[in-house]
Amino acid sequence: MFLLYNLLLTLTAPLWGTWMILRARRRREPVDWSERVGAFPFSLPRGKPRLWLHAVSVGEVMAALPILRAVREQDPGLEIVLSVTTSSGHQTARERAEGLYDRLVYFPIDVPRFTLNAMVRVKPTVVAVMETELWFNFLWAAKAVGATTMIVNGRISDRSFPRAQRVAFFYRRLLAMVDRC
Repeated sequence: MFLLYNLLLTLTAPLWGTWMILRARRRREPVDWSERVGAFPFSLPRGKPRLWLHAVSVGEVMAALPILRAVREQDPGLEIVLSVTTSSGHQTARERAEGLYDRLVYFPIDVPRFTLNAMVRVKPTVVAVMETELWFNFLWAAKAVGATTMIVNGRISDRSFPRAQRVAFFYRRLLAMVDRC
């Protein structure tokens, strides 16, 4: 499944790559492309408990706020890396979640080299994704560095469930990399 997924990703790269560039140009805030390829401007030391929480955009960042507050309250020493996909999510995190995370980054593009590069720099103990923002290579990289993976606030709509059933073989492999929901 890993090889098939990445083969399809490679073959369709001209399409999704062009789409990403065009979409980024329409944003008010420029995307940090170095972060999107997993080249975060830091490399964190191993051994410290660390949570990587991924929230895609504004809605997921807002839904993550009570979780981040509770985690901070319960374990103030836990280092938290918050990732987002959109510039609006980045702005919302800066404005509404200040003090609830230690590092804010753009989510790496789901290419093995990029996700593994990001994981090696962050070295998370736990990787939590909001909603069902599941990316095959990201979860693979999390498992490769020994992180526990989880879905927080996950859901599947009545509309998307039939589509998910059509590719159940893919979801079985994808969800096999998730430790907790």
